[in-house]
Amino acid sequence: MQSKYRIFLLFLLLCGCHSDDNNVSERIFTVSIEYEDGFGLHIDDYARIYVYYDIYSTDIADYTYSLDGTLMNKDQLITPDMMIASDKQGNIALKLESTRKITIIAESSYYTDKRIIQSYSPDYSPIADIYIFRE
Repeated sequence: MQSKYRIFLLFLLLCGCHSDDNNVSERIFTVSIEYEDGFGLHIDDYARIYVYYDIYSTDIADYTYSLDGTLMNKDQLITPDMMIASDKQGNIALKLESTRKITIIAESSYYTDKRIIQSYSPDYSPIADIYIFRE
């Protein structure tokens, strides 16, 4: 019985602890990554995503992509601001360090030559998406 009260108190404490600092800019990003083949949809576990702040996909249209997420165009080089792999269920959940415009490049772990590029406008609202790699 005491453990229920401890959990309740911990819950109240965690809910009550928040920052009113308006200078902190963050955004929640969650994505589920799957691949489709002739047998249906499957979890694309350990797929990678690369996060690029202040870039839209149209800004990098002339760039070539390297498997480490590096983008190259003549003498310009863009490295990702963040890289993370999906878990065994093909999910990624992270707190982005910015509410600025971002581009995500997802790299399938099943299809070695497949990528999805998605851009999101500046905003405070959470991003929730599903990326499906197809044959």
